[in-house]
Amino acid sequence: MKAFLKSLILAITVSLITSQHAGALFDLNEMYKQGTLSSFLALTGDGYPVTLSDCMENPTFKVTQKVVDPPTLIKGQGIKIKVGGVMVQETIVSKLHLDTYFNGKVIYTNEVDKKNVTVPKGKWGYDYEASVPTFTPSGHWEIFIYIVDGSANNISCVKAVFDTD
Repeated sequence: MKAFLKSLILAITVSLITSQHAGALFDLNEMYKQGTLSSFLALTGDGYPVTLSDCMENPTFKVTQKVVDPPTLIKGQGIKIKVGGVMVQETIVSKLHLDTYFNGKVIYTNEVDKKNVTVPKGKWGYDYEASVPTFTPSGHWEIFIYIVDGSANNISCVKAVFDTD
């Protein structure tokens, strides 16, 4: 039903815009030539691709798998980052520490308590889930997720990067 209403509103808007007597507010032919017509007419975007990378040399937790679910960030929906790998030695995991950068400046930090759990040497993983507000501003985003041990040392880091418009 929502998609139908969005389609109806879009059709009415385009009809009104193209039937202006004083000239159209948008030149649809020019927008087609410029390659912007598809995004203008899109009812929902495809989202913003999120890339994950390691951001620490010689970590105690070596990341072997990184997944973003869904793989594209969509404003107004949630996103989950899943990380798997190998703990190279028995370690106490205290927390996840996140630093969120927007256009190069830290705008938010967060800590997720992991209860000082003892993680044995071997296979281990974690995930981080967050909601993405519909009013997320346009710009360049970088989120650093650190695993912090019981001695307050960073033992691993994953960086998520995306750009919104």
